[in-house]
Amino acid sequence: MNKGANSDVSSLSVGSKCLSSAGGGWTEGTVRTVNADSTFKIEDDKPRLMILPYHYGVTEAEISVSDEQRWPRLFPEIANPEHAFSRQEFLSVAEILGHVDREDQLGAFWIEGCNFLFGTEDDEANSLNLDEAQAYRLIRQAGFSAKGIDAKLHSDPDAPDYFKLYWNQTRMGGRNPSEVARVVTLEDAFAALGIDGDADDYSRSAKAEWLETRNGIVLPDALRSLLTRSNIEAAVLNSHPNTPSLTSLENYDCFVRRGLRQHGLDGDIAVSIMLPHQGSHWWYAVFDRQDADARVYVGPEREPGENEEWKLTAPTIGMFFWDLAQTGLGWFEDTQYEGWKPTIKTDIGLVLRA
Repeated sequence: MNKGANSDVSSLSVGSKCLSSAGGGWTEGTVRTVNADSTFKIEDDKPRLMILPYHYGVTEAEISVSDEQRWPRLFPEIANPEHAFSRQEFLSVAEILGHVDREDQLGAFWIEGCNFLFGTEDDEANSLNLDEAQAYRLIRQAGFSAKGIDAKLHSDPDAPDYFKLYWNQTRMGGRNPSEVARVVTLEDAFAALGIDGDADDYSRSAKAEWLETRNGIVLPDALRSLLTRSNIEAAVLNSHPNTPSLTSLENYDCFVRRGLRQHGLDGDIAVSIMLPHQGSHWWYAVFDRQDADARVYVGPEREPGENEEWKLTAPTIGMFFWDLAQTGLGWFEDTQYEGWKPTIKTDIGLVLRA
């Protein structure tokens, strides 16, 4: 169910303090802009890159308000029977958060963290039992948060985990639809991109038919509709400051992959749909035969394999391109980028003014 304004960040305003995990570990930051789509521009208190002080399009899931106040309720769930937090509990929390196969590094961090925070020596640190307050200081030193741990402990294990790609500290997809006040449609994406949802590009339609015939596939209606709209290539390119490129539907940048369910993807067929201006990440529409819509994944150019993980970033074509455009429109509005078209606010975000 879409939560919208019922979230724990709904009270945030410009100048509010928070923790943010945009693009990495949880760090202290300050809200600098509240966007029309209810995402945020966040300034880290200690910027990771001085030339890029802000993160744009930060989502509800990546922000924790009054994080320390969550800890007393959470601590008994992760403490040992003595109501203490030892090296083993720290390793268990790290595993819950997805940091697997790194026990040596995490063990070294436990020692270094305890030495730094509590003035211990190495041997003493290994046998140390932290109390509630000390444990919170240690998990924050590690870049963890009470909200992040809580979410992993209590989330539905079958619920999708949408991957948020930050490039130049500006998000490109990955927002959970439950954060939006209503279901996002393909028509919402068309409006955000500033294109006519009823206008065909006959050249791209012919290429889509060629792609289907050559590969023995049928593109989902939502995917085909978006890929063949008039002016869609320019609209996607100009929708975001990272200038992503829609695939041309021809051989050099449009690939079809099969047999993807064996790699854990939600669909057996993938078609590359968007390329980055920089970097090696590509975006793929993943679907099964007779699907009306497709899921969007981020992955490398190559097929998924043992060391080539593809990550789910959106459940529908409409959600992905609407979300991409929202972050872009928010960035352009915030920076007042020269020559950018004015926007209109809707019930869930921004659209380009005709």
